[in-house]
Amino acid sequence: MTSSSSRLLLLLALALLPLPTRAAGTGDIFDRARQTFREAEAHYREGRYAEAAEKYLATFRMARIPAVLFNVAQARRLQFKTGGDHKLLVEAAQYYRRYLQEAEPSPADRARTAENLKEVEAASLEEARRRFGLAERAMALGKFQEAVDGYEAALELSGRPGILFNLAQAQRRQYAVDGRLERLRKAESHLLAYRQQAKGEVAPELLEQILGEIRTAKAEYHRRREAEARAQEPPAMREARARYERGDAAGALDSLALAEQHPENARVVLTHIYRLRGQAAVMAGREADAVEAFKRTLALEPADDGTGLRPESLSAFQQAARWWKGKPPLKLEHLPPGTVPPGKPVLMAMRVAADPLAMVARVEVRYRRAGDQRWAVTRPDGEDHVARLPAFPLPLAGKDYRVEYLIVAQDRYGAILDHLGTASAPLAFVVSESALVRPLRWYKRWWVWAVAGTVAAGIATAVTLSQTTGKLPNMPVVGSVK
Repeated sequence: MTSSSSRLLLLLALALLPLPTRAAGTGDIFDRARQTFREAEAHYREGRYAEAAEKYLATFRMARIPAVLFNVAQARRLQFKTGGDHKLLVEAAQYYRRYLQEAEPSPADRARTAENLKEVEAASLEEARRRFGLAERAMALGKFQEAVDGYEAALELSGRPGILFNLAQAQRRQYAVDGRLERLRKAESHLLAYRQQAKGEVAPELLEQILGEIRTAKAEYHRRREAEARAQEPPAMREARARYERGDAAGALDSLALAEQHPENARVVLTHIYRLRGQAAVMAGREADAVEAFKRTLALEPADDGTGLRPESLSAFQQAARWWKGKPPLKLEHLPPGTVPPGKPVLMAMRVAADPLAMVARVEVRYRRAGDQRWAVTRPDGEDHVARLPAFPLPLAGKDYRVEYLIVAQDRYGAILDHLGTASAPLAFVVSESALVRPLRWYKRWWVWAVAGTVAAGIATAVTLSQTTGKLPNMPVVGSVK
């Protein structure tokens, strides 16, 4: 199908939509579909393929005409050619296939679409080889996150299962850098998928050895985190643990209720309070309470897979994990102010981007001029999600200066659920006379959050570098894109 013929067919289809199919009160949705399609065509002719694709998709959602899927695929393919992300190729292929399945095209149109799909698949394989090569070089240079990104792209573009092994190795090495439990969980998942899908590239004995090392590393992670929690926990938590070990489930639950109310509990402490509460509730025969406690555990430690729990607690834990499937974890986001002018209040936009359990009771900003010891505190106003810091004075002798800050989300007792920056490693902005005046109230347009490249987000599972596992054995890298 040529671009011009597809436009003619679609405009005709939109024009001939039967009037009786319009539901009362829809606001003439098909007229809007026609208008949206014309806007998509205008964007397409101007070479604005991203906007065209979105308008085509909006047309499809309104009118449900499968032929529009061809136009979406065309726009995504051309968007990639102009320097877009590899996912655009993946999307283009998906929409070409959907068009072939849903639109019932004529033999001629089917053949033309198949040719376009073949071109996209060839481009995808070429891009996969390029991304795989970049990932290999990143691994050799010790840039493991770059390797993860490259292998993920190569796998998505090519579907070659052998890459799963490489991806698992990159995740393991990155775990040695940032200590995030999520890395180990993903590495294990990739290796299990590799064992099912790839044949003969890595000996089964070696796979089992690596999987065993990952499980050992996960157990060590939980021991280390528990030790960290114990060093900070309130006395009621120690009492709860002692009662649980004696088999006094009711007493443990009472002590855990007191431990939860301790102000300024660190996130790691609160995670272990909920983890122990889940186990104590199971011991007391209160399965529903156990599931709720484990839901909160997973809100704070999304990559937790139950390692270290007693076997009788795993059923409740798995129910909680199923509840979380498809839901976003607790997450705090913020748009850094950058460089600000003196003499004017500083508007700091932030929001709780995800909180399915409604755990966050308040958010506050703690700030100080660099070099000061004491922190001042302010909170966002009402519903506009903006904290207003006072105006800062002119820099002396024209020298810019830094203001340090951190943002914390707290529960109703003051426990820290998520944070951006810490007292030892705060975020910062610069006060400078050279700063430009920012547009007013742009932070209220929430679509900005989806496209701004400067959004900072809390990290749920990060630990300090002193808690990492050290170097990993030099395992083979076997995947390829041929």
